[in-house]
Amino acid sequence: MVPWAAAVLLLTSWFEEGLALAKHGETQAAIGRFQVAVKLEPERPAAWFNLGAMLHRAGDMDGAVAALEKAVRLDSRDPEPLNALGLIHEQQGDDKEAVQCFRAALRLKPGYLEARHNLGVALVSSRKLEEAVAELRAVIAAQPDWAEPHLTLARAYHRMNRAKEAISEYRTALRWNPSLAAAAFHLAQLLDQQQNDAEALKQYRAAAAMEQDNVGYRYALARALQRSGHADEAREHFEATAKLRAQQRAGELADTANRAGVAAAESGNLEAAITHFRRAAEYLPKAAEAFYNLGGVYLRQHALDQAAQSFRRAIELEPEFLAARTELASVLVAKENWNEAAQQYRAVLKLRPGDLDLRYRLADVLAQSGDHADVVRELQLASDIDPDNAAVQYNLGVALLNTGDTAGAAQRFERALTLDPGNAKARAVLDSIRER
Repeated sequence: MVPWAAAVLLLTSWFEEGLALAKHGETQAAIGRFQVAVKLEPERPAAWFNLGAMLHRAGDMDGAVAALEKAVRLDSRDPEPLNALGLIHEQQGDDKEAVQCFRAALRLKPGYLEARHNLGVALVSSRKLEEAVAELRAVIAAQPDWAEPHLTLARAYHRMNRAKEAISEYRTALRWNPSLAAAAFHLAQLLDQQQNDAEALKQYRAAAAMEQDNVGYRYALARALQRSGHADEAREHFEATAKLRAQQRAGELADTANRAGVAAAESGNLEAAITHFRRAAEYLPKAAEAFYNLGGVYLRQHALDQAAQSFRRAIELEPEFLAARTELASVLVAKENWNEAAQQYRAVLKLRPGDLDLRYRLADVLAQSGDHADVVRELQLASDIDPDNAAVQYNLGVALLNTGDTAGAAQRFERALTLDPGNAKARAVLDSIRER
């Protein structure tokens, strides 16, 4: 078993690495580190909180909620996991649950301005506008130079048809943060209603410039330009709007084709699935999903070269597509391309270091290529991550035996038997070592 001091150092390494990676925006790598951290010390709330935050960032809402709820159970006095849970519920459209989470966070820490602002956002979404205004004014009173609460308060006033106050708050939001496209756009709408055409056009231009791929902003700008007599410029923006809508339509068609392909594959009609996935790739050539799905069908047909080509294309488009890398590695194993298979497994394990199954697969590939020292290194890391796993100890013992380290192997087989006294294979090998 890993000595206590070493285990603490290892945990600190995984947790601290996760924090550093999260800070630099390397979400998938951070998730992998935090997953190991919670496995090593499952009672540490900060590890669960950070894991939840990263899973939320990655779009895994169910995983994020589970991790954050665990953090709340471990430390019911910390308002941050409650605030994070509220954000997820609000994002999923559950305003009632979001409000409850934000209020719970504020009961623990009344001066938690971020949670109070988030509460205001949820109250606006649930049409409890008077309550929202009270919460948002409290936030602004405490921190008047924070732009987002002014924007949210403006939205509340806008919905209450209090145009003068809404315009004032939109302007204040833009004064503190000129890059708030939503503030510029909604301000333009109100100015448009008041027939302040020149300033409305200015704000429409600002919003469209800040978010050039926003169809609504582009179209509104084109309409405003057309009304003000800027025909040529209006035409350019109408054309840009049409192009953006075509791209959106292509995305919808690709999604439909992918779904049809999945259904065909599930029913066993692989040729139809291939046709659908190819069509999805034609609609959206830079989306990795269709190529990954196509690779999966080719793999089922044992068309290894075509499967590898499809998985490689998916990885080229999305380098952190871990499932595509794992499937490519399995194809390379089938083709006995041990070195490249190991490269793909290592790329995945760099982001998912706590995945013992993948580490076993890598160790097996390394063993096939005769690199027994690397096999030992991989299984030693697996042992560090999960020191009470009898299978890990047994396999590490075998690896050490293959390198000629009989004494080290015997220690691992003994440990495997301590963890699993009925492990007949470990007992047989250990007996043969002792008989030498």
